[in-house]
Amino acid sequence: MAIYKLGEIGTFKGGISTLKKDKYDKGIYFINYMDIFNNVFIDNTKIKTMRLYDATEADINKYRVNFGDILFTASSEKREEIGMTSVFLNNESNIFNGFSKVFKFNDKSHFNPKYLAYYFRTKFVRDQIVSFATGYTRYNISQKDLEKIILVLPSLEEQEKIIDIIEPIEKQIVYFENLILKLESILRQYSKKLSSNEKMINIVNFDRGVVLKSENFKIDKKITGFIDVRSLSEGIFTKYVDFLPNSFISDVLLSLDGTPGRVSYSIEGFNGYAYNLKSNKISKGQILVDLINEKNQKIIFDNSQGTTIKHASKAKNKMLHFNSKQEIVDPIFKILVGSKQVKTKLEMIKSQIILLLIK
Repeated sequence: MAIYKLGEIGTFKGGISTLKKDKYDKGIYFINYMDIFNNVFIDNTKIKTMRLYDATEADINKYRVNFGDILFTASSEKREEIGMTSVFLNNESNIFNGFSKVFKFNDKSHFNPKYLAYYFRTKFVRDQIVSFATGYTRYNISQKDLEKIILVLPSLEEQEKIIDIIEPIEKQIVYFENLILKLESILRQYSKKLSSNEKMINIVNFDRGVVLKSENFKIDKKITGFIDVRSLSEGIFTKYVDFLPNSFISDVLLSLDGTPGRVSYSIEGFNGYAYNLKSNKISKGQILVDLINEKNQKIIFDNSQGTTIKHASKAKNKMLHFNSKQEIVDPIFKILVGSKQVKTKLEMIKSQIILLLIK
């Protein structure tokens, strides 16, 4: 077992920042920000959304990504999303964009790239990366701070054993991710066909979360998780409170402050951030369909105010209720809630197994 800081075993490099629109869709594959953000691995033979770019030979040599290199996103509008990683698993020529950085090892002989891909997405590493983020309206991470990230490296044999254990879990996580995306897409498409003759405020209660003081927050993970921006979007708690939960699995939560329009329906904790939407006239599934409807999302966007932190509380008086059918949306909503729970548990198990095996 060896422990390194990244700066001790390799070097970081920035991507190409000068791009021309007329050079897209021909040439070599170009790795953009979202390719890194959305994928644990990058292989242009498997990611259909990757685009081509007609780079010069000089740019190819300068910004080339090689097999086993680690790509980092270097900028983000959200602190919790800074420094997402992806490991490159292809031998063809690729270049990457300037909002990202690539880490190149001095010697790759002791590393299994798949182990690195899983390791860099664990909570242990994510917490390190997020702690280095700087900024206010947009967050960045410096190369100097990235070099401080700790890499725990078992023997190559142990890395391969960890991969054999983790990969079946990862496949299940991907399955549920895709299922959730498909079902949410079905509900969005369904919502487009609906009409509205009533405002949500007339049939839905918008129960605001409880604002707490800094002295209420704890670090004891055995008590109740506090629902804030990160937990609402990722289901990951960074703050805890000594109160009983006031929001539960399948409660439909809506953010109108900080990240207006964000919706969650699969988190339990103490809500101090979002609106918990409740009704005795329509179901939770129907409430979700209302919230994800593009007209309501536009109402939220149009009523968002503030330069650094957006607030859209006025939107709740204008949002529309659509005539969805409970017998159509509720079975889908039930599967969505269950799928989110299973995916979250699988991710926790995967992270715990990696950390247990590398100790």
